[in-house]
Amino acid sequence: MSFVPQASLNADLANYQPKEIETARRFCEQMAGCAASPDLVMANFSRFVRMQDISRFLVMHELFQQTLEVHGSIVELGVLNGFNIFTMAHLTEIFEHRNFTRKIYGFDTFDGYVGHGEEHDGAKYANDDIEVFKTEDYENLQASVALFNETIQFNQFEKISLIKGDASESVPRFVEDHPELIVSLLLCQCDIYQPTRDTLEALLPRMPVGGIVAFGALNYDGSPGETKALREVLDIGAFRLKRFSFATKAAYLIKQ
Repeated sequence: MSFVPQASLNADLANYQPKEIETARRFCEQMAGCAASPDLVMANFSRFVRMQDISRFLVMHELFQQTLEVHGSIVELGVLNGFNIFTMAHLTEIFEHRNFTRKIYGFDTFDGYVGHGEEHDGAKYANDDIEVFKTEDYENLQASVALFNETIQFNQFEKISLIKGDASESVPRFVEDHPELIVSLLLCQCDIYQPTRDTLEALLPRMPVGGIVAFGALNYDGSPGETKALREVLDIGAFRLKRFSFATKAAYLIKQ
């Protein structure tokens, strides 16, 4: 197993100290060099992942628990390699396995967002190809979705669906094509201004009171576009913007 920092850490390493990068490398090498069979590695996954990865899982758990009694589906903007949507899918199967109406929709280009410059998103995104947002293996991700959907209790209903394309176009089109859609939880994980703004504008009218909008890069100077999109669509002063004490950048608001 080769160590590829951007793919492994879901980050560009700009704020990582050399010691942190070395620690991540050692975790990857530990998994690659383990003599245990893949099923044992999978069953003991907490041994092979970093604290940050467990923290990400806990963020998803806390968000899900707060929307458990809110009717609607879960939508993620910015799927990347699937950590969040699969975590949410497992949580629905654990805590509400009979709720076949709660779908999980993942929107992404899966090829990286191209042509978003520094006007809204800062110098970090001034280049034409944002490789950090490119899914490593889209076909394998699709296979994982199919496997999950086949193995859930009520597998006559698909739990996870991937929608490929620029969210600025695909999300409004999806809303138009699905008049039944209600959104209980929206995960904005794209970091980029335009798709975030267009997604908020399209989906907020489909969210009931108590629905949650979660973000991955608010108040972060490396990705100013997400904050700009939120400010232009919603009055931040009308909401309490909450965070988790154990997670650095995760933030969320509850629709009132």
